[in-house]
Amino acid sequence: MTKLARWVLPGVALALLLAACGGGSGGGGGGIESPPVIPPAPAPISVNVAAAWHDYISAPHSWSMPGKGADAHAYELSVAMQPGASARFPLTGASGKTSAQSLRFSTDGVTTASSDGTLYLNGDTLLGVATSNGACSAPRAAMAALPASSRVGTTGAMFVLNGYDGCTSAGQHLGATTFSWSIESDAALTMFCLVSRSEDASGAYSGTEVDCIEALVTGTLGTRAKFTLNRPDGASITGKNY
Repeated sequence: MTKLARWVLPGVALALLLAACGGGSGGGGGGIESPPVIPPAPAPISVNVAAAWHDYISAPHSWSMPGKGADAHAYELSVAMQPGASARFPLTGASGKTSAQSLRFSTDGVTTASSDGTLYLNGDTLLGVATSNGACSAPRAAMAALPASSRVGTTGAMFVLNGYDGCTSAGQHLGATTFSWSIESDAALTMFCLVSRSEDASGAYSGTEVDCIEALVTGTLGTRAKFTLNRPDGASITGKNY
């Protein structure tokens, strides 16, 4: 509706202007009116998804996103990323560059959940994740290739992580998380989003998380971000820092 109004209104304004000046009716020359000039539609907004992922894993970042749930409690999700030296992924022994990830979730100002982990990467391809509690997650298959340009509203697959206790494939299976990406628009911001859908060890759905960060066309990430947590019971929590 907004786009339609934007491109129809200039033509209406021009017609009203011609009528006020007596153009095209009853006057002298009976000349032929020029058709209204309609400006072209704006180019679709797009983001370099591959570059956005590279920025996420390769540069230091921190985002804190406050919000409220339907229960009126105040929540906040904080995410910090810090690139590090190369190391071996404990589950497979594969060597790659690392990026430390810190997650903190608070309720009414008190931290109620936290997770510290290390991402292991070969270039920009995820090799796996090791957490400070001794668990590891590895992709079931090779990470999907990410596009250099995708419009707002598009989505795509990334990888599926299988979790194991003790960072060994012989350890207890902890469940699986399916990751995808999307490009969204919110409050005039174009955002690169990471979407994760989790299942427990039995395969039962255990929740979805969507984390979105403002992104330029080039894929450079900004400081404004938002999150949405969806629980299995249908309840959700959202927050943003803008």
